[in-house]
Amino acid sequence: MRIELLEFLVCPRCRNDLNLLPKYIGSEEDIIEGELECKNCPQVFLIENGIPNLLLDDFN
Repeated sequence: MRIELLEFLVCPRCRNDLNLLPKYIGSEEDIIEGELECKNCPQVFLIENGIPNLLLDDFN
């Protein structure tokens, strides 16, 4: 996932911005593995193989 994509992603539950958690695998430009955390609600979303999974638990 390109790091600049983060500014366009929102939490699918509450529509707030997401933070990239500090422990991730990748470079300053690309994220291969990591986690995105909602700034408002307790949702955490995985990034695996460069793909953010923004599905809610109800749909996983």
